[in-house]
Amino acid sequence: MMLALGDVVRVRGDKELGTVAGLAPGAVLLRTSGDTVRTAHPTDIEMVARGSMPKTQTTEVTYLVFIAVGVIVGMLTGVTVGQLGAGLVLSAALTLSSSASVVSLLTSLFLRPRRIRV
Repeated sequence: MMLALGDVVRVRGDKELGTVAGLAPGAVLLRTSGDTVRTAHPTDIEMVARGSMPKTQTTEVTYLVFIAVGVIVGMLTGVTVGQLGAGLVLSAALTLSSSASVVSLLTSLFLRPRRIRV
C-alpha cells in the first residue's frame, strides 16, 4: 500500500480513523481525534481517502511553465517533421502528442504527491 502524509486511514481492529502523521520502522504513525498520536502496523490499516495539498501560486506557475515547455517542444517537433517531408496532418498530430507527452511527463515527475510503500 502506498501512503502519503495526510492520507485518511482506518485501523482494522478498533475501526478508529486517523490521518498519517509519519512513518517509523514497521509502523505507521496516526494522528487521531483529540490530537493524539498512535502507532499501527501497516497490515492493520486500510485506506479511506487520499489527502491532497491545496494548490499554491508556485504550483500554478510551475504548471504554466510546464505547458510552455511542452508547447515549445511540440512546435519544434512539428516543424522538424514538416521539414523532413511529412504531411500537414502528421505534423499536427505529432505536435499535439509530443506537447501532451512532455507536459504529462514533467507534471508526473515534479508535481506528484510523494507516496511511500508500507
